[in-house]
Order: sequence, then C-alpha cells, then structure tokens
Amino acid sequence: MSLDYPLYEEMLRRKSRAAKYWRTGDILYYIGLLSAVGSPMLFLLASGAKAALPVKSDLRPVARAVGLLGVCVFLLGSFLKSVSYTIAKKEGIDVQKY
Repeated sequence: MSLDYPLYEEMLRRKSRAAKYWRTGDILYYIGLLSAVGSPMLFLLASGAKAALPVKSDLRPVARAVGLLGVCVFLLGSFLKSVSYTIAKKEGIDVQKY
C-alpha cells in the first residue's frame, strides 16, 4: 500500500477529480518500478542462458527494452501523482497533512 493512500481516501471522500489521476499514477508507478527492477535480473538470466545453452537468439536487447519501458512507465506514474497533488491543492485539500 502506498504511504499516501490516506490522501487518496480523502480525495475520494471529497469526490475530487484528482483521485483518478492518483490511482492511475499509483498503478503505473508500481508497474514501472517492478519492471525496471526486474529487468536487470532478466538481463542476467539471458546472459547466463546464452553462455550455458546453445541458444541462437539473444534476449539481452529484450531485457534492455523492458528496463527502459519500465523506467518510462515509472516516470509517467510519478508525473500523474504529482498532477493529482496539484489538483488536490487547488480544490482545497491539504496535501502536506497526509
């Protein structure tokens, strides 16, 4: 659970449009975080598989692409959460309280 989940609950309670941005941003944040952190493991597995098995295809570019995509999704999620904070402040929700 996110540390700022009580802020999301307050947004829902006040029926703020910022809640949609927060929820989407939170989901993308964690998906991006998991894929960006998991891609080095995929890279190592692909490198080990290439060394240990007679595999003709190289999966290392795929691992790099997954990592880059994960970082992009992570940054998009962070941006959407910051947009939700801005909207919440304009609607009178004290973001610092949460």
